[in-house]
Amino acid sequence: APAKPKDFEFFFEAAANRTQRQTALRPLLLLEPKVYSKAVAHLCQATANGREWHTDSGVMRPSTGMLAVVFATQACHNVSLFGLRDAEGCLPNHYYDPPPEGCSRDTPKQYNHSFHSFEKEHHLYRRWARHPKGKDRDGLASVHIF
Repeated sequence: APAKPKDFEFFFEAAANRTQRQTALRPLLLLEPKVYSKAVAHLCQATANGREWHTDSGVMRPSTGMLAVVFATQACHNVSLFGLRDAEGCLPNHYYDPPPEGCSRDTPKQYNHSFHSFEKEHHLYRRWARHPKGKDRDGLASVHIF
């Protein structure tokens, strides 16, 4: 039997993987809104409700790292954070950077965004590790810093 035009159309659609109708893509949310809200609440509490924020931008966002830590403290009994303990403050704030000049805990200018405060976040982690039963803990897991 000779091929019909519809056969060719199907063949080329199949070859291009277009035989099934695709549904519209929906946004994929990988983070529970409660985790984000809890991270923001911790930052607000650590900055006197934003009055001690390091810029006047009016925008306060937890970093991806802080979101991961807050999620881990909600999902796990014990959370270990590596690379944040250093008596001299000579560890870099980003794993791909060399230690900052002068061995400071300060965030290098190129990463010091107005909406993140890595110093405040790291201060929170150290406080959580020192005071595992603090009143601001709200059921968080034990945090250990190495």
